[in-house]
Parts: sequence; C-alpha cells; structure tokens
Amino acid sequence: MRAASHFFYLAFIPEMEYYSAGLKNITISSLRFFQILVLARICFHICLPVPIMRDGRRKYTLQERKEIYSRPLEEQFITVYENGAAVVLKHLIKSEAAEDYGRVLDVAKALAQEKNGPVFLLPEINAQEKTLRHSLGLSTENGKTPDIMIEPGIFIDVKSPESADKIVANACKAFRQGGMACITDHAAVLKMTQIDRYSKWILNSQGYLLNDVYFFIAGSLHKRTKE
Repeated sequence: MRAASHFFYLAFIPEMEYYSAGLKNITISSLRFFQILVLARICFHICLPVPIMRDGRRKYTLQERKEIYSRPLEEQFITVYENGAAVVLKHLIKSEAAEDYGRVLDVAKALAQEKNGPVFLLPEINAQEKTLRHSLGLSTENGKTPDIMIEPGIFIDVKSPESADKIVANACKAFRQGGMACITDHAAVLKMTQIDRYSKWILNSQGYLLNDVYFFIAGSLHKRTKE
C-alpha cells in the first residue's frame, strides 16, 4: 500500500509542490509521466486485494470462498426475488450457472410465498468447507448442504426426476443430502391428480425417513405429511 501511495504521489503531485519540496531541478517528461502511471497501476493491483464482485455466474477460488465465509452472515447473501414479505436470498457462492439453478429458484419462490417470509439458497458443496459452513448454520449436523434453507436447521433439497418411476429414488437421495425432498416436474410429466399416490410411494419408502415431502407441479407447491 505504501508503495502504491508513493507512485500515485509522484504521478499527480502538482509542479508547485515539487518546488515547495525543494526539488527545483526535477522535470517530468510525458514519457516519464506515462511510465509512472503504468507503475502506479501495476502497484495498485499488486498491493490491493482483488474485490469479490457479486457475479452470480462466476466460480470463486478457494481463497475467495474463504473470504466470503469470513464476512458477517447477512453480507453473504443477496436478494434475488422479492414480493412483499416473500423474499429469496441467494448465497454469493451459489452459482446461477448451475444446471438446476432455475428449478431451485422456482421452488424457493413458492416456499417464500407460502411462508410469507425469507428463504435462502445455499452454496454448493465443497468438502473442505463442511466445518465452516456448519459453524455458520448453513448446513446440517453432518455437514450436508441441501439446496434451500427455510428456517435455521430446516432444509429442502430439490429433485427433478426424469420419469415418475424415479420419484422415490430421487426423494431418498434428497434425504441423504440432509433435506426434505421437493419433487418437481421440470424434467418429467407429473400429474397433480397423482400427488397423493406419489407421496405414499415416498413416505412409505424405507430410504426416506422424514414425515413430510413437497411437490412442485404445474407451477404450484404442495406438501404432504405422513399419516
């Protein structure tokens, strides 16, 4: 930083200040002035940390991710949807370029509207960050990070099976990921008239040990609870 300040001072100090500083014999040619500007620019980029932009489609380096996680929790999220009290906040590390981002966002919007409050899109999994994420409340007890957090400790994992006969397998995968399953029709034709049937498949499965399951079909959210 000191070097950068020195170069900026040389580049922009008025001529009268050179005289007042006793440097009467110094003259700066146009070439020398350009050289100083170049040096100043190089030093500026070397000495100052690179700012982390809120670019939802970029991938952050491990060092940048650590810097983001070190911020106050409220500074790690940005608003990506707002409708009155219904708000979706996305973690800075959550990539909008992810293949399932649109599907997850659709579900998050519906959950926020149902809750009439905020829900959170969580960052992608990185094995080196499990302990850190858990300490921030952004993961389950075992370090899993499902897609969405609706309340501290309450998570939803979004799955879009390619056919109806893969619903149970996808729901069980969501459970292993640490969240309640939300099955969507983004990748297959699922019928609203069959939601009760689908839910019985899931809730009676030995691989799904939760009492609730969500469905997002035909643009609307539905919740089913085990009887």
